Amino acid sequence: MKDKCNKIQEEILSSGSEFSQRVRTHCKTCSECRNFLEDWRLLASTELPLTDPPLSKDFEILKHARERSKSIRRRVTLRRLIGYTAAAASMAAAFIVTCSEYNSVKAEKKYLQQWSWNNFESQVFKLDTEVEISRQMLTMSNNNDNALQSYVNNEINLENL
Repeated sequence: MKDKCNKIQEEILSSGSEFSQRVRTHCKTCSECRNFLEDWRLLASTELPLTDPPLSKDFEILKHARERSKSIRRRVTLRRLIGYTAAAASMAAAFIVTCSEYNSVKAEKKYLQQWSWNNFESQVFKLDTEVEISRQMLTMSNNNDNALQSYVNNEINLENL
């Protein structure tokens, strides 16, 4: 019997104001379900009075809204400040990198301007001669005196150039 009463009570709650014939016939025989139906009708007919909140509540709500708005503005301002600071830092870093690269290029140009190509061929010839002499000295390790003598002679020839 309890199962049937539970199903009827669920149907009463879900149906609203119109009840089926099955619910009405069951409520005629079951006092518990009839009391439940009467309580449900009483609750459905009850309306809560609509009253305006007092003015003090309005002012209190507005005050809280204003405070919340200020805190949000502070957070937004702080986020903007952090964003602007990050942008300025990245621009400063880019400026420093650009200037340092420009200075290195400028120094390289200055070095290239100081370089003289006037005696380049004679310097290359001297270097080539020294390499050749060193190679000959290594190959003539058995006869050190001749190698030394040719080295000295070549040095004298280089100084005369």
